Amino acid sequence: MTSESHPGTGSTNVGGDGQRKEIRTTKAFTELPRARTGTTGVVTSRPYVNDGRNGRCDRSFPAKRIWKIAWKKEVQKELKPRHVICDKRFTAIQGIDMWEAFSAMGERLEVWELGESDITYDAEKGSVYYMDRNGLLNATHLETKQLKFAISIHLSDSYHRTFALRSGDMLYLAGVQLAKNPHDAPKYSILEMHDLKKTERRNDLGMPEEETLTAERKFSSATQFIAYQRDTFVVALPDSIMIVDKRLQTRTVLTGSFFPKSMSVDESSRIYMIVQKDEGNALWIVDPDGTRMLEYPLPADFGEPAAPPIIGYDHSVYLLSSSQILALEGNGTFAWQRKSAGDFIGGIISSDNRLLVSESSRITAYDKKGDVESIFEFGQEKLSTPPAMREDGAILIAGEKSLFCLEGKEK
Repeated sequence: MTSESHPGTGSTNVGGDGQRKEIRTTKAFTELPRARTGTTGVVTSRPYVNDGRNGRCDRSFPAKRIWKIAWKKEVQKELKPRHVICDKRFTAIQGIDMWEAFSAMGERLEVWELGESDITYDAEKGSVYYMDRNGLLNATHLETKQLKFAISIHLSDSYHRTFALRSGDMLYLAGVQLAKNPHDAPKYSILEMHDLKKTERRNDLGMPEEETLTAERKFSSATQFIAYQRDTFVVALPDSIMIVDKRLQTRTVLTGSFFPKSMSVDESSRIYMIVQKDEGNALWIVDPDGTRMLEYPLPADFGEPAAPPIIGYDHSVYLLSSSQILALEGNGTFAWQRKSAGDFIGGIISSDNRLLVSESSRITAYDKKGDVESIFEFGQEKLSTPPAMREDGAILIAGEKSLFCLEGKEK
């Protein structure tokens, strides 16, 4: 898998070969110490919760509580919810081509059109980053509902931006090329860096006077999964995993023979990836130095992953498809497997390692042994998003027509 630079006006061509290492198997699985809690805050900032896309919600989820609807709000009719983003102040719902925001008490704030991107919530700035339908990357402040800045993005109509991250004055965007022509398959994906200091001086139209793009990478594959941890990006591509620093220089390229289908990383940058090989799908656990700690074949009837691997605080792993949950212990051995009576939509993991799952029209919770507790039934409304959890323990989740806030009380 090759990587190349793609110049933009005022941008720097970056890349660097990095150190190439072949992914190698070890017979000795190295267990990691329990991940620390209280380090990230209880914020769902993006699809699959956090920058590592590992489903971790930094809060416990006590068992055997009585759950009730604190409030319920109808969502925009055409929204088609896919993900809920939240903290203690706001809740936002990402749909297909729009997104909608609410206050913590369920007051509707606004509906915005959504272009080719996911939405990302920057809790520190109180802003949501997203592409609009005019090809601009917007930063909208939720409290004021005001546009903080908008920047023009190179090839905005040709790529779907799957990942956004702000670090200081730099904004990073990743994207995959769209299939615009049925006779011309997409071939590329990108990772780019924008300097937000250049948004301070604007022209009469409110746009930055200078080009914000300062560096970018272009990869020769339209299959790309990306996560961020410890000041590095982990980019999974067919037959390679690239470890890229914040200057977009390649540190390491891990090579093998595989096709990635989903990926997440933990606090140590250990990589959890579902891969497709000739013999079927498998979970790989790979250290950043290229040591493959585990190759675990998935059942033939498992189906396509519904989410990246969910990583417990004890490094247990939970794999979801629409019909099954497969759980592995922190040492890579089988723990339990459950099949769905409805459809699994998505899940999160609490700091006390309880797996919360949205399934058809209910929320369920699984403990370490796989014992299930029914949390709430939503009747006729089919759920559309994974659950999200707030700092006060409330659960936010969206169905096809409504946004729900659930509160739990001790029995």
